[in-house]
Amino acid sequence: MKSFRKTSIPIVALGAMSGTSLEGVDAAVLVTDGHDITVFGPTQYRRRTDSAFGRFGALFWAKG
Repeated sequence: MKSFRKTSIPIVALGAMSGTSLEGVDAAVLVTDGHDITVFGPTQYRRRTDSAFGRFGALFWAKG
């Protein structure tokens, strides 16, 4: 497992994910020192629209 160094400068990170069903997107913000999470920020869930589902589906299931 990779180890990370603590920093003196806070790092603000944004993470986003969608499950395999593509029914929505979850996002969260946190602040870290590179080792520990020092602040849990806001979270948000956005349900997908039908038009977004078509665009996401085209990306995931495109023949390449």
